[in-house]
Amino acid sequence: LRKGLLPGPLPGPLLSESLLEGQGAGNVLAERPGQRRCHVAVVVAAALALSVGAIALASESAGPGRPDSSALSLAAAASPQSQPNPPNWPPSVLVFSPTESAVEMQARIDAVYRANGGVQPPNHGEWSDLRFALLFKPGTYDSIEVPVGYYTQALGLGSSPTETSFTYGRGVYCESSSRDRFVAALVTFWRSVENLQ
Repeated sequence: LRKGLLPGPLPGPLLSESLLEGQGAGNVLAERPGQRRCHVAVVVAAALALSVGAIALASESAGPGRPDSSALSLAAAASPQSQPNPPNWPPSVLVFSPTESAVEMQARIDAVYRANGGVQPPNHGEWSDLRFALLFKPGTYDSIEVPVGYYTQALGLGSSPTETSFTYGRGVYCESSSRDRFVAALVTFWRSVENLQ
């Protein structure tokens, strides 16, 4: 810092004139009680930033898409707890693969839709406290339809939408939650479909 960069007088003993003039920082910590905690936080933040930077550099050195094992071990060491991969999903998160039985997949999808979708009763699930995520691994799903009800997200897990496709019947769709022609299209919110075709 140089003199003149801060508007007005210096804010009390937070920064010393000697530090601004480049004469050292030896007594800055002693000028304010409790200021050491602030410096410790800055040092911890800097160490964390350096470790993240080291992970990024190590993974870049292995080439695109192939993280270096030292980067992975550094990332694991930086993590306070190791997490299972794949995660232990709650029952409201359903993961599907094109290699699974179409009958079993359709039964699980229909159960979610019965909980938070459909027109009987009208707007079924609109005020539900249930939330669902339907995650689809990359591939072609040629034997199932996915109706998306309230508070439901259907998500393709490929790196682009073309990697997860539905070719049977209506595929992934959202139908009106009411047959009332005056409100039908107004109640198709609180749901999402992403990264699939």
